[in-house]
Parts: sequence; structure tokens; C-alpha cells
Amino acid sequence: RDWGHAKDYVEMQWLMLQQDRPKDYVIATGRQESVRTFIELSANKLGWQNSKGSSIIWEGEGLNEVGRRADTDQIVVKIDSRYFRPTEVDELLGDSSKARDKLNWLPRISINELINEMIEEDSKESKKEVKLYDNFLTIISSNPKVKIEISGSINLSNINKFAIKGVHYISIGDLTKNIESKDLSMLTV
Repeated sequence: RDWGHAKDYVEMQWLMLQQDRPKDYVIATGRQESVRTFIELSANKLGWQNSKGSSIIWEGEGLNEVGRRADTDQIVVKIDSRYFRPTEVDELLGDSSKARDKLNWLPRISINELINEMIEEDSKESKKEVKLYDNFLTIISSNPKVKIEISGSINLSNINKFAIKGVHYISIGDLTKNIESKDLSMLTV
């Protein structure tokens, strides 16, 4: 794959629009890395290395291949053929030399910087989810008329599944969910 950042691509699009005459350009980094390498670089950034320095341990072959976190042995990568492209190609690599030569454009953001930004943004989003989870429990526990029954265990991977009995609505900040019946219902936030 030819991995690149939208900021670089938008800059290139802007440069193309500044030309007196329209021309065709390829917008690409010209740097190729496999999906496997992208996963390994991401796992390194997340600190999943074992004592040997590996971050992902690959096992199996073809559709049965999995990737395990090297530090915990947890399977974190599985292949799902439902997500294969109907006309997949083996190599995706663009040549943006015309843009470099004619417009002085070069991509500035490396694949590692791209991965770092993606992980940082996902981390910020996950903290919002934790905050919502804390607010939800605070609101529920501060109202003695509300009985909450938890379906299964609550952890960060299933915090959006709650069973509520006898509640018509719950308001969490800007989020309000109405529950149809007074019977046991599922509320997804």
C-alpha cells in the first residue's frame, strides 16, 4: 500500500487548483509498506513488544493467519474475507514525480507520524467514552428511583450495553435516550 496523510493530499489538490491550465497529477507518497508492516508499526507505537522486541507474532497461513500481541499473546488481527476488495491488486504504489517536478510538491508526513496521529486521536476518543461511562454511572447512582441491572460484566469493550428497568428516559449531557417500555429494555449509548 501507498500510505499517506490527508493533509499532504489536500495540499497537493490545492497546488493543482492554482495552475493556469488543468493537468492530471498522481497524488501519492511513492512509499510502499504492506498492511502487515503498518500493523507492526502500530503495535510498536502501542508498546506491545515482548523481550525479543517483536510486537506482533504471526501464526498460520492464508485466511487462517492471525496476529497475536507479543506482550500478552492475545489475538488482535484476524483475516475476514468479507472485507476483501472484489478487484484487489497486489501492489498499490503511486508515482507523484510529475507533481514533485512541476509543483514542487513532496509529502511531508511519514508513515510513523501518520500512525502516531491515528493512535493519539483514537486514544482521545476512548477517553471520551470512559468519561461518558463515568457520567452514566454517576447519573444512575444519584437517582434512587432508578434500578439498574447490568447484563453481563461491564468493561471498556462492552460499556454501551446496559439493561434498565423502570426508566422512561435517561439524559447524559446532550444525549437523551427514550426507552419504549417499563419492562426490561436495552439502552445503547
